[in-house]
Amino acid sequence: MSQTYFDLYYRGDVLDGYSADQVRRDLAVLFKTDDARVATYFSGRTEVIKLRVAEVTVARYQRALRDIGAELIVVPEGAPAPADPRPIQPTAAPVSIDTSSLSLAQTGADVLDERPQQPAAVAVSGLSLSDTGADLRDTTGAAQDDVPKPPDTSHLTLK
Repeated sequence: MSQTYFDLYYRGDVLDGYSADQVRRDLAVLFKTDDARVATYFSGRTEVIKLRVAEVTVARYQRALRDIGAELIVVPEGAPAPADPRPIQPTAAPVSIDTSSLSLAQTGADVLDERPQQPAAVAVSGLSLSDTGADLRDTTGAAQDDVPKPPDTSHLTLK
C-alpha cells in the first residue's frame, strides 16, 4: 500500500467570523514561534507550512488551522505552490540611468587598457649572492650562548 503525500501552504487567508489579529496570535501559539515568523505568513505571499505530509496527517493540520480561523492550502507533493492571487507591488521606484555616453566596442576588439607598467623600485644594495651549493647559515657572529639549551626532561619517566 503506497502512502500519498501532500505539501501544505498558507497565504494569510482568514476564515469568515475570525479576526486577523486573533489568527496571528493563535498561529504563534500553534506553531510555537515568534510574531516575526508569523508575520511572514501574512505578507501576501504563499508560504510553506510543511512539505511531504502523509494524507492522514493532513486532516489534523486542516482541522487545527480551521479551528483558529486560518485557511490551509493543500497540494499534492511536488506540485507547484499555488500562485499568489494578488501581485506584489514594487516598494521602490525604478532607477533611471543615463546611458547616452556609453558605447560598445566592435566584435573582437581589445577592450583592456594596456598601460606600460613601471618596474618596482626595490633597494637591493644590502643583498648578496652566495655560490651554488654554499651553506646559507650565518655562523660568523653566532656565539655559543645564543643557542638555546634543550629543556630539562630529567623529571619525566616512561612506564
